[in-house]
Amino acid sequence: MSRLRPQSTNALHSGFCEATLDWHHTQRESALRSYSAKHGVAHLLGADRKDDAEQRMLHLHFMAAFAGAWPTVVEPLAAWRIVGLESARDGFARLAAELPAVAEADEADAKAAHATSAMLKEMGLYAPGLSFAEWACGVSERRLGAEHPDTLNTFNNLAGLYHSQDRYDEAEPLYLRTLEVRERTLGEEHPSTLISVNNLALLYASQKRHVEAEALYIRDLKASERTLGSDHPSTLISVNNLALLYKSQGQYEEAEPLYLRNLEASERRLGSDHPSTLISVNNLARLYAIQGRYDEAEPLYLRTLKARERMFGEEHPSTLVTINHLAILCASQGRYDEAQLLFKRDL
Repeated sequence: MSRLRPQSTNALHSGFCEATLDWHHTQRESALRSYSAKHGVAHLLGADRKDDAEQRMLHLHFMAAFAGAWPTVVEPLAAWRIVGLESARDGFARLAAELPAVAEADEADAKAAHATSAMLKEMGLYAPGLSFAEWACGVSERRLGAEHPDTLNTFNNLAGLYHSQDRYDEAEPLYLRTLEVRERTLGEEHPSTLISVNNLALLYASQKRHVEAEALYIRDLKASERTLGSDHPSTLISVNNLALLYKSQGQYEEAEPLYLRNLEASERRLGSDHPSTLISVNNLARLYAIQGRYDEAEPLYLRTLKARERMFGEEHPSTLVTINHLAILCASQGRYDEAQLLFKRDL
C-alpha cells in the first residue's frame, strides 16, 4: 500500500491553506471550495497560522459558510477559542461597524450576515450578533420584501437575540409578525409556522405568561407529532419546552415523563454529547434537584459539565450555567466548601 511522502503531505496541507485564503463566495461550487469552507481553518491552525485563520473567520461570507458546514456551533467555536474569544468579540464588533449601507448590499450579504448572527448568538456574543441581525433584516426586507421566507427568517433571528437579552417588548412584535405571515402563507401546521409558535411560547414563558405559553406549546406539540413524528428533533424541542413550563409552575409529575421521553430520544437519535441532548440532561437534573432528589441530580450535572467544558470551553455561557447549578446543588446539601469553589469559578 503506497503512502504519501512527508514532502507530499506538507505540500497538500499547504495547498489547502492557500485554497482557504483564496476562498470567495462568488466562486463556482466545487469539492475543494466546500472542503475549504469546512476544514480550511483547521489546516491554517494546524500550520500555526493563527493570524490567517482569524482573517478568514472575520470574512463575513466565509464565516457564514464555515458555520453552515457543521451541524452545531462547536467546531467554529473551537477554532475561535484557539485564536481567542476576545479577538472574535472585538473583530466581529469592528466588522459590524464597517457594514455597508443597507441600500448597497444584496441578498447574499444578508444571508451571510444572518448566518453569522445566528452563530454569534450560539457563542454567547450577543452584541455583535445583534448588529448583524438588525442589518440583515434591513437588507432582506428591502431586497426581497417583507413576507419573503428569508426575510421572515432574519426577523425571527433578530427576535431571538432580543429575547436572549430580555428585551421582550422588542421581541414580541417580531415573533407575532412572523407567525401571522407564516400562518397565512404556509398554513398553520407548516414546520416554519410551528417554529414561530414555539418561539412565541418561549417568550411568554420567559415573562411568566404561563396560560398563553401552555396553549401554544400544546398546539405546537400536537401538530409536530402529527406532521413530523414523535421522535423528530422539532417534536422533541416541543416536548422539552412543555416540560420546562410545567416544572416552572411546580407541576413536577407532569414534567418528569416529558423530560425522560426527550432525553431517551435525544440520546438515541443525536448521541450522548450532542448539545441538544445535554440540554435534556441538564433539565432533568434541575427537576430532580428542585425536588431534593440530589443523588439523582448530581451525576447528571457532572455529565453535562464535563461535556460542555470539552466542547464549548470553560467560559462559555452554557458551561457557566451548569457550574452555577452544580454549586447550588452542593450548597443545598451543606457542602459549602465545594459550593464556594464552584461559585468562584462561575464569577
